[in-house]
Amino acid sequence: MKDERLAPESQSPGRLRPLSKNPRTAVRPLIPPPRRPALSSAHCWLAIAVAAVMAAGCTAAPERPEVPPAPTPAKVSAAQFASLAWLEGRWRGVDAGGAAFYESYAVVSPTLIRSFTYSDSLFGTPNDSGALELRGDTLLSGSPAMQWVVTYADSAQWRFAPWRAASNAFTWERVAADTWTATLRWDSAGVPKERVYRMTAVR
Repeated sequence: MKDERLAPESQSPGRLRPLSKNPRTAVRPLIPPPRRPALSSAHCWLAIAVAAVMAAGCTAAPERPEVPPAPTPAKVSAAQFASLAWLEGRWRGVDAGGAAFYESYAVVSPTLIRSFTYSDSLFGTPNDSGALELRGDTLLSGSPAMQWVVTYADSAQWRFAPWRAASNAFTWERVAADTWTATLRWDSAGVPKERVYRMTAVR
């Protein structure tokens, strides 16, 4: 039986010719690939927006707050630590608002001075305590949970910087035999703050 299937003529698009019975030379009808539906303008803008957000997420990293460098401890000798013996005794402090508070210091050993705070001038049961401890040539203040380290020391002034779980710094300055000041410094939302407490000996 004669094959009546027709194929497009290569020379003339308007004419048809019979298909070859040889499978190697037979011209097979071309089936165009399925066309993807065109994106609407809304879909196009959504795709562009998603791509932009993904690109921004890959290239832009969130800013991390700057971590201040660790303080450099001053080298404190045993003789320098012994010069703090003037702290021993009872002291009355006054804050910026005029309110009084009370502290006492006791020299326990050549490397340790204990400190206590009280709620009133009776110096009864302390409500808090701390220590000044010389470890090697490093002087630490506070408690194991919160500590400061001495970064500068001379005959009249001692500067303390946050060392462990602390955020403020402070300076002790001896003004007279029975008077010294504690100056606290800290940062509040990027603004440096300072407060001075005056300490007077209680006889």
